[in-house]
Amino acid sequence: MTNTNVKDWHTILGHPSDSYLKHLFKEGKIKGKFKPSKDCQICQKAKIQNRPHNRALPSSTTVFHWLHTDTLEITPATEQGIKYVLVIVDGYAFVNELHNKVNVTPAFLHTDRGGEFDLTSFQQFLFNKVISLKQGPADSPQTNGVSERFNQTLLTKIFCLLAQSKIPIWLWNEAANHSSLLLNLLPHKAIGMNSPYEVLYLKNMILEAPIKLERLMPFGLKTTVHVQKMLSKLALRGETLRALTFEKYSDIDRTIRQDVVSLPLPVVRDHLPSIPAISSVDNIECSNQQDTGNTNETTQSNVKRSRRKGNVPDRVLLADLVTYSKAMNYPIKSKRWKEAMDLEFELLTSHNTGELVPYPKDGKVIGGMWRSTKKCNEYGEVYRYKARWVVFGNHQEHLLHYFDTWASVGRNESFKVMVSLVVNSNYIPYQFDIETAFLHGEMDTTFTLTKCGMTKAKSDDSLYLNHDKSLILHMHIDDGFLIGKEDSTIKAFVSALSKDFSLKSKVKPTQHLGYKLEWYHDGSVGLSQPDLIKKLIHDNDMDESRSLKTLCNGNLMTEIEDKGEVVAITPYQQAIGSLNYLAQHTRPDIMFTVNQLSRYSTKPTSRHWTALKHLLRYLKGTMLLVLVFSKAKDKNETPLAGWADADYANDKIDRKSIPGYVITFLGNPICWWSKKQLVVTQSTTEVEFIVMNVCVKQLLWTSYLLTDIGLDMVKPVLYNDNSGATTISKQASLNANTKHIEVQFQYVRDLVMKRQLNLVQVGSGDMIADVLTKPLGLQKLTEVYQQLHLKGIRGVL
Repeated sequence: MTNTNVKDWHTILGHPSDSYLKHLFKEGKIKGKFKPSKDCQICQKAKIQNRPHNRALPSSTTVFHWLHTDTLEITPATEQGIKYVLVIVDGYAFVNELHNKVNVTPAFLHTDRGGEFDLTSFQQFLFNKVISLKQGPADSPQTNGVSERFNQTLLTKIFCLLAQSKIPIWLWNEAANHSSLLLNLLPHKAIGMNSPYEVLYLKNMILEAPIKLERLMPFGLKTTVHVQKMLSKLALRGETLRALTFEKYSDIDRTIRQDVVSLPLPVVRDHLPSIPAISSVDNIECSNQQDTGNTNETTQSNVKRSRRKGNVPDRVLLADLVTYSKAMNYPIKSKRWKEAMDLEFELLTSHNTGELVPYPKDGKVIGGMWRSTKKCNEYGEVYRYKARWVVFGNHQEHLLHYFDTWASVGRNESFKVMVSLVVNSNYIPYQFDIETAFLHGEMDTTFTLTKCGMTKAKSDDSLYLNHDKSLILHMHIDDGFLIGKEDSTIKAFVSALSKDFSLKSKVKPTQHLGYKLEWYHDGSVGLSQPDLIKKLIHDNDMDESRSLKTLCNGNLMTEIEDKGEVVAITPYQQAIGSLNYLAQHTRPDIMFTVNQLSRYSTKPTSRHWTALKHLLRYLKGTMLLVLVFSKAKDKNETPLAGWADADYANDKIDRKSIPGYVITFLGNPICWWSKKQLVVTQSTTEVEFIVMNVCVKQLLWTSYLLTDIGLDMVKPVLYNDNSGATTISKQASLNANTKHIEVQFQYVRDLVMKRQLNLVQVGSGDMIADVLTKPLGLQKLTEVYQQLHLKGIRGVL
């Protein structure tokens, strides 16, 4: 790199201190004049430390005489399943990646008593090499301070490299390799401001001169490389990749693998890009390293020793659909995709779904394609390459190729009711997935799972219960969510089901139907959809955008005719569809904005697209929000409640109002709704009365559901903040000011008169459905988070 200033070199070398940079300029290893750099935001966040723990440590007088070693656990795991880093530090030259090319045997190997070096085979290896193993007391990492201190140094540099480049965190192993290289090239005070590589070279311990700093390039820099094998002579000879480390004969010999090249790349410049804020590395966890000697203790509270299982951080791996041509073009992955396709073909033939025949000369042939996906576990690791052969539905003719199509799809409200029961009633949750469910059986009538003792609920066609209602099953096509009071009863059911179907089961699932489930120590459960948010941001090229903490303040419905430039319809509609799914399942705070944006799906303009991007930036800034299901605080509170609210004449064009409601069970939100009214109301009382009617319908259905699963329910409560609507709902007759309200909306009054519904008026500040009817500011939005149980993933539960 040329024409770089001190700040650029600070980034290239992995954020070293100014004292080391000053020494490199003084020795002429870096051309130019040194000037102290300004405070680096990344360094401030990545290098914060506690006070040191001082104690003398063993010293070494010669190279390779005393080696300090330790293991470091880092999560999430890489795509190859790598979770650990083996650290070996020479006590003399401070070289952390040793390649003993001149057959020098160390005398001592110093570790803590962490258990990772207690294997008999390893002990025998040390004995054969006449290497003495020195171990400190159990649970005393201070006795292994050199390697523990280097663990912190290595992690700090990894954080800095990931933050400056915005490389996906599951490539932290590449950042670790590059960090190791940089640390061996940088000067060290303990060896006279020489670099470890220089010490080894001067002592003839390595045969190659250290790499010149001028040949280094920033980690993650966008660059163009030559394509070794081109598919066509007319294909481009170069492709844009990201530099991950430095190799001997090439400035960029190692690059990001092909399947993640589509991630956003920084713009190529003559100078380094500006340093972004730390956001992509917040979820990396590592083993807890307590520092000793002239070292500092880490301040991270979520770190654990490498020998213990740490909490898995939230991380997302983009596992999009992969086309057949893309899957076959990359040698690294093509074998895995081929194996998945062969397995799919074997399953199709083993279930007698058809046979392979020559292409017919006459008759219509239905087209098809491979639908290939990468399946990820709760850690974000790719554990399966899945391929499905699907036919084109638009090529089929009704009554010729098919008759009826139907699949059991469980209601979202039923699933959330079951999660709330798990939290409050000590139910045990299980999940199972029936493999290749669509290949099983031929049937033309509905049926129930009578063989396993399960009958269908009256309120939900996809909800099943056993004879004493101690077992509840929620089916969504081939995915089952099962809760029960006795573990033996659940296992007996799963065992009976597995006799006829091949299935996979798991207790306390961490993923289900696109949800990410987090089980907290206090018994609470968190539901979120970070994968969907990540995909939305990535698909709409918003990875590099600045995140926001507030929703759009303005109202989109301000002009009858929008004169803005018309934008592409398809990407706008795709984004709206995903946002609507997200709003309905785990993010009620965005439902009002999504409903506004969806009204312009047929002819979106640049103004609407800007508002949509604002929403995506808000989701990026609030990605850690989780819908938390917790135990009811007041046991005497009515278990089932509805909250109905409306914003009168919200639409500035046709003056129609925006109503919304929230249904809570045991204090947890299980259902919410918001929709522009179809009629123009003449008063706030009328619009509030109408939304109360809509809310009551959902409230009563939920009460029927709870009765089906065996809960003795008291009458539900309906909360509203409008005194007029509350009053006329309790009156026996209408007056002159309310006669215009249509008869169909008198359903609420009828239920109140029959004492099947309890109507309560609350203050506007306590109305949790307010966010569904109008845009809110930051302060009010923060209050809504608490009311709707939306909490930060690392917040207090």
